[in-house]
Amino acid sequence: MARCVLNYLGKVDADVGSARLQPGDYIMIKALVSGIAAAAVTATSAFASVIVIQYTGVNVEYDGSTISNTGADGNFNGGFPGDTTGADPLSTVSFFIGNNAVDAVSSGAILTLSSDIFLELELDGITNIPVAGGTVSTADTGAGLDLLLQSGATGALFNFNGDAEVTYVPTASSIDIVFAGGTLALAAQNLPIFGMIDETSEIIFSLSLQTNNATDDGAFLTAFDAQGTGEIQGTFISEPSMIALFGLGLIGLGFAARRRA
Repeated sequence: MARCVLNYLGKVDADVGSARLQPGDYIMIKALVSGIAAAAVTATSAFASVIVIQYTGVNVEYDGSTISNTGADGNFNGGFPGDTTGADPLSTVSFFIGNNAVDAVSSGAILTLSSDIFLELELDGITNIPVAGGTVSTADTGAGLDLLLQSGATGALFNFNGDAEVTYVPTASSIDIVFAGGTLALAAQNLPIFGMIDETSEIIFSLSLQTNNATDDGAFLTAFDAQGTGEIQGTFISEPSMIALFGLGLIGLGFAARRRA
């Protein structure tokens, strides 16, 4: 793409306002555009790091086989991305970026949202959670998670088929669920930051919940309500196009200054 721009600039005698570009200007433009293109390529690798998305205010229900968000209507995703029908409001959604998950979180959130944020969640095939506590691995679990941001627009819509590891600690009334080792597909994403989650990399999402009103059949949990937090981890790729647009903006400012001079 940079080569096409250079060829175009090399052939056209363009005007900027009343100031006509000179041959020396083309040389400067070529150097700047080449530099921007190189910076964009470098940024793609340099800024391929880890993204951690943490969300609070999660409210879920368990019926003995499925964990879903409170208020779920049985029609996950409402039929299309961005529909908040059947979704549950969250308290906060925070975005962290770093070389690894620990560094990302310790460096602090680059953005935190606290309004117009929702979660739609459906985790199937979670059965036989022992009353006495322990970890259960459920194979071929189907899961869906729709993180709704920006006035109901899809932030990240995930479809998961794989293994879920569920750990129940009765003394703490806690449930930890980790989904990994399977296929987690990003059906859509529109994050409110300059970049995206790499859809080809490993993506892990987890839930940390405190249970209430738990019932059981003497051996396994049959139902509960729970509140807590969730987390998504993946590889983050910044958008080189943003860098290019910023650089082209600087070119425009430079010629505007030249014209005034």
